[in-house]
Amino acid sequence: MQRIAWILAVFLILAFQLPASPCVAGGTLNSYESLGMTGCTIGPQTVYDFTFSVVSGSGSATDTNIFVTPTFGVNFYGVQFASSDFTTGAGTVSYLIGFNWDSIPIVGMGDALDPGNVNILTDGCVGAVFVGSSCSGTAVNVTVDPTQLTDSMMFSSTAILGIANNISLNANGSFNSIEDDAYVTPEPASFLLAALGVTIVILRKPRITATDD
Repeated sequence: MQRIAWILAVFLILAFQLPASPCVAGGTLNSYESLGMTGCTIGPQTVYDFTFSVVSGSGSATDTNIFVTPTFGVNFYGVQFASSDFTTGAGTVSYLIGFNWDSIPIVGMGDALDPGNVNILTDGCVGAVFVGSSCSGTAVNVTVDPTQLTDSMMFSSTAILGIANNISLNANGSFNSIEDDAYVTPEPASFLLAALGVTIVILRKPRITATDD
């Protein structure tokens, strides 16, 4: 029984321990970039290597006025990028926001756009991170725009998913936020609880009762 109690304690710690470095809700993209390869955690997932660049044109959004918020729901974890400076006047501007997912198996990706006049193509690299614009894994993508505010796709399970948001604002374009989601199944705690149950069954021994001859 003592052995089973120790195993139970270890599994419960793994299932419910708090992340050492959780992502900060409302932190600037610049502060997320400074985390580098270490990144931060959203539940059991790690996100790291955040990048921002102005690909073309001129706009008001910078990595100091774009705010990052971790999100989560049933079988998904997400990263939201929001700014009141996602706007443009008469000209056009294109931004690139990138980062990577790493940890428990990911089986899909999706985007959710806060309504606005913008086109966003999100490239995913399944099984690897982007090196520049190159993906050594499997290239996938989703697209959102004023006529399609959400989009998603599923793929073979992977522990690494590179993300590159290609944001295109045309004349008088604007939007509030874009959320990148990573779909997982089942929930991580389910794996641990199932393994715990199997372990207890294996280690449990039938009680032997002494009898008089």
